[in-house]
Amino acid sequence: MSEKSLIELTENNFNCTSPDVIVVPENKTVLVGEELQLSCKAVGDPEPLITWAKDDINLELGQRVQVFQNNTLIISKVERTDGGQYKCVASNYLGRKSFEAMANVNGLAENVYNTMFGVIPFFIFIIIIIILVICVFYRIKIVMLVLRLLCKMQYC
Repeated sequence: MSEKSLIELTENNFNCTSPDVIVVPENKTVLVGEELQLSCKAVGDPEPLITWAKDDINLELGQRVQVFQNNTLIISKVERTDGGQYKCVASNYLGRKSFEAMANVNGLAENVYNTMFGVIPFFIFIIIIIILVICVFYRIKIVMLVLRLLCKMQYC
């Protein structure tokens, strides 16, 4: 709207329009741990407010889930639970429009590799170290300790 005094304004100076989404979110498939980006852009007068929902529940923004000034939704370090139906909602007082996109997340559950091949061997290593320290402290020969354990399990 051009700069005019209130007296000079007519109905033709007001061109309010309901939202029109000009960039719609697209279906995406990502792997666990990757980044998911969904774009949405709308025009209207007054400028539409854009919000995001997943499975019809408004998204809670946080460290992993962010919406930037250009209204792009970015989810970092995607987890399997991030998969679902995402909705971009553009609204102003004249109306509301929404578009949906499906996000699929492929891959193993988060941290399975680290748990199976990282944490468990670490605990086994710690147990072996503890047994060795006990053996050295009490001057017990490891062979004798193993034989006693085997005999208790009736392998002698």
